[in-house]
Amino acid sequence: MSEGPPALPPNGRPAFVLPPIVRFAITGAANSVIGFAVLLFALRLGLSDIAANLTGFAVGLAVGFVANRQWTFAVEGRVSFAEVARYLLGFALAWSLNISVVLVGVRMGFAGSPLIHLAGIATYSIAFYFISRRFVFAAPPS
Repeated sequence: MSEGPPALPPNGRPAFVLPPIVRFAITGAANSVIGFAVLLFALRLGLSDIAANLTGFAVGLAVGFVANRQWTFAVEGRVSFAEVARYLLGFALAWSLNISVVLVGVRMGFAGSPLIHLAGIATYSIAFYFISRRFVFAAPPS
């Protein structure tokens, strides 16, 4: 009987690893719940739909970067300025899609409705996954 952790397979990786899209979904779900709670609180405080939405997304930004970099996409090494800049650019693009959905909902008469924000969050999440995987945290060409 041996002591210590179980031996890893020959490739050095655990036998079961969640795919990046599942890890992104888990990280995103946690960020969305936190961000949505902040958004609702901001609406309750009287902030506009746009200000409340931006406040909710801003709360999850730093947490999302760390969680996605380390866990979702397993990036190693030091954080670079270029990587942070790509993340912020990707966030801005995905958030712009999100706020476009919110603005359409507002113009359709749903101002103040949490449902338009949920639709925006869904749009943001799908866009940001692909932006993160292909642009922000993509492996450098070999």
